[in-house]
Amino acid sequence: MISIMIDLFNRLNSETFVQRTVSKGQLVFHQGDATRYLVYVLSGALVLLRHKSDGEEVIVHTARSGETLAEAALFTDHYHCDCKAAEETELVLLPLAVIRNAMREDQVFAQDFIAHLCHQIISLRTRLELVAITSAKERVFAGLTEGLHTGTIRELAAQVHLTPEATNRSLAQLVKDGRLRKLGRGRYRV
Repeated sequence: MISIMIDLFNRLNSETFVQRTVSKGQLVFHQGDATRYLVYVLSGALVLLRHKSDGEEVIVHTARSGETLAEAALFTDHYHCDCKAAEETELVLLPLAVIRNAMREDQVFAQDFIAHLCHQIISLRTRLELVAITSAKERVFAGLTEGLHTGTIRELAAQVHLTPEATNRSLAQLVKDGRLRKLGRGRYRV
């Protein structure tokens, strides 16, 4: 039996869940694939990617431990983004039919699932506000105070939509200004 850390999905028939470990860079699904699953991240991180006309990847969302992604799959026939592991990730694929059925049959589940989605929307809005900050230094500082630095500087840079170089310069300036304390290589405290 697969045990998911939040009670919300533990109420569902876990025999239908598919638990997988994916390596960094491995695709979970491609844009255009038929929708079959909602994805729950047990550990690690997954990114949703879109591709610009020049082929450059744009991260549109990052899901970490305890978060879901591909929620729009509940109401569409195909995935609108690629999903790739940003690091080694343990995940659970939750069949959409099981989620849809639970939403119809279990009012408490439906309300709890909507609350889960609302919390994720609040988090996404916070990240959108962060990206609207024009000063790289202030954006990095806001990202740190929001708890986005959980891995490497490169990952922080991706989270705040800056280059790793601009992120490193901003970190150095924040340390120099006394707003940040460097604890070691790549480790800081506000």
